[in-house]
Amino acid sequence: MGSPEEVARFLVGNDEECDIVQSSIIREMRMDVLHPEPTKEDEDVAKSVYLYPDAVARLRVIKDLVSGSGSTIVFVNTRSMAELLMYRFTMLGYDSVGIHHSSLSKVSRITTERAFKDGKLKAVIATSSLELGIDIGHVDFVIQYLSPHQVIRLVQRIGRSGHRLDKIPRGVVITEDLNDTLEAVAIINRAKSGLLEATQIPDKPYDVLVHQIVSLLMIKSRWTIDELYDLIRRAYPYRKLSIEELKGVLRFMSDVLNPRLAYFIENEGVVLKPSGVRARREMYRYFFEQMSMIPDEKHYLVINQANEEPLECLMRHSSLSMGSPVLSSCLGVVFGFYRRLSVIRSTWHRLRTRLVQYHHGLVRKSPYLSRSRRMLAILRRK
Repeated sequence: MGSPEEVARFLVGNDEECDIVQSSIIREMRMDVLHPEPTKEDEDVAKSVYLYPDAVARLRVIKDLVSGSGSTIVFVNTRSMAELLMYRFTMLGYDSVGIHHSSLSKVSRITTERAFKDGKLKAVIATSSLELGIDIGHVDFVIQYLSPHQVIRLVQRIGRSGHRLDKIPRGVVITEDLNDTLEAVAIINRAKSGLLEATQIPDKPYDVLVHQIVSLLMIKSRWTIDELYDLIRRAYPYRKLSIEELKGVLRFMSDVLNPRLAYFIENEGVVLKPSGVRARREMYRYFFEQMSMIPDEKHYLVINQANEEPLECLMRHSSLSMGSPVLSSCLGVVFGFYRRLSVIRSTWHRLRTRLVQYHHGLVRKSPYLSRSRRMLAILRRK
């Protein structure tokens, strides 16, 4: 939110675009906004660790809140921010903090969840991976690092705390500048008024429709166009689907795709399951590999050569972040890829790494960093 006009429009809002919720739990939530101001001590620390004083002040406030609040989840908006925040905590020597997001290996996530539940970790830095009902034990307090940008997201995240009859959810938003602060204040005011963002249901998503038609052909090999149309129209998102739109999707599946996912005989009004061996194999492969609406990305499994332990999963477009959980175990760690890439599956690759420790001030001069960049360039080309 940049201009004062945009901020004003957000503060006023449009109630017609909101779901109005009358909930005593939301009204009783303790939500606040903090914009930390750096102290002289923060400025001295910032010089020694090469950070801005404002960033050190925010880290200090988070540490103080965690120390005085019990088990805490620190929510951030992106995985890269989670990595960066974790690295900065490590760099400042703050322990008893873990990290949890969807790009980490299953082993790492489970280890963090158990440590948090057993009280070995006072806080966990997380993205939306901990928004829902994962059993991680009781949460006393929630910190939202920077504005969550949505009322419903803040309510969901702060609602993770205080799950007892004698407790109420408590949380605070840590902001970085004026616009961030104004947005967070507006979000809290709207949350307390019960003004949540309206639920948006996608209208006639064709990609989902293709997947559902494939599933129907796996159940029965022959359908008439009228049978398909009557069945699909029962689903709410497709209540306004026209017969011509359905025919267009079937033409795409039959005539455009190679191999085809369906065989559409338009003049007879019949849809058939593909008869070729290759086409059927591709149809089943498509169905089981496209069951999620999240776009598929290549993954690189990072394995510690010393003990063959899977450390984390890197996405195809992810870079070597200094906040990586692989790097957070010791100050200023850098890891270098030095073995040939071996393909496991079409979307999975394996990287063997070794960990090398440097002082944080010398990380940029590490010979392993340029090697890692070269390897990342090779991976992106593949």
